[in-house]
Amino acid sequence: MATDLHHAIHPDVIEKADKLAEDLCAKMKCDSVYISLANDERLFPFGISEPGTNNVADRILLAKDTICSVTSQRNEMVSLPDARTVEGLKDRGIVKSGGIVGYMGLPIRDEAGHSIGAICATTTTPRAWTEIDRMMLFSAASETQAMLATAGLKHENQVLSDALGEYDEIIGAIAKHADALISIHAKAGTLIFATNALLHRMDPCELEKQVNRALTMTKRPGFPSLQEPKLRWNGRGDEGSLRPTMRSHSGALTFVKWEPSGEDGS
Repeated sequence: MATDLHHAIHPDVIEKADKLAEDLCAKMKCDSVYISLANDERLFPFGISEPGTNNVADRILLAKDTICSVTSQRNEMVSLPDARTVEGLKDRGIVKSGGIVGYMGLPIRDEAGHSIGAICATTTTPRAWTEIDRMMLFSAASETQAMLATAGLKHENQVLSDALGEYDEIIGAIAKHADALISIHAKAGTLIFATNALLHRMDPCELEKQVNRALTMTKRPGFPSLQEPKLRWNGRGDEGSLRPTMRSHSGALTFVKWEPSGEDGS
């Protein structure tokens, strides 16, 4: 999971998570509820019972200062009447500051069962957590997981819709240049499409290999653009080399238009 965790959550989900945290806090009669995504370094409480923070990026916390990072890492419930008495936790920033004394947390899991964060109820005084508290937290954790799964599906559908729109534009553009030497590549130069005019001059596997090599060399000093090295077809000399005359990007795709280069390499 990326360090900038808040980029993985849509604002609509944050609003719903804040409301869920607020309602759960009232039901459990605790001081605060946090619903968070977590990685090894950061914790992002995308749901807070008392938000008060319009800029969600300001919610990012260091994992080492929190208890929810432990809940997420263990992928199991953590229930503490008084975190100040627990070795390994009592020196964490959130405990030393007095922000958390009583703590009960559950992992938030993805559809594969992997922990991606935690939901917790906290108090600023010792708390003997009950079975009813546990059941309410389990219910909220399930609701959170369903919320994230639904949001993920919506995102995937949007990505697919955008991709289909891009492909429509691609086909339209290619239709206007049937005789052009055009190729479309994914990351690392993987060939997705090439016009027949281009494939007539170069084998697809060779084209993919050559473009991969060219794209790699653009990242090296002395190769600021995709002008070098020239690509050759059918083992011919300079008169048979190709050079890109236009390169553009759309999402993860790279579009390249080629032209034969002269003997002088121009």
